[in-house]
Amino acid sequence: IFINSMANEEAASNDDGSEVSYSGHYVVLCGVSSDNNDINIANMNSIRDGSETHNHCLVIKNPAIWKETQFVTPSLFESSWRAKGTDEDIILVTKLS
Repeated sequence: IFINSMANEEAASNDDGSEVSYSGHYVVLCGVSSDNNDINIANMNSIRDGSETHNHCLVIKNPAIWKETQFVTPSLFESSWRAKGTDEDIILVTKLS
């Protein structure tokens, strides 16, 4: 869902640097961070309207780009998830104990 909404779209690549084909329209939400450095990165990655401040950010993995993890604001995540043309699917995975 983020591929069309991220400001800096980047192609996925193999370890040797060659590009790989498109990986799909999904991201994995891995966690929530309250680290100031992560929040600053999330703010730089997000479309800012100046009306929101965040005390946390979301940690995601996007298989369509080369970065191992990304940090995004909750508002960017929400707007990307609900963007026109997306189906707004969510798959929840839990570990049974």
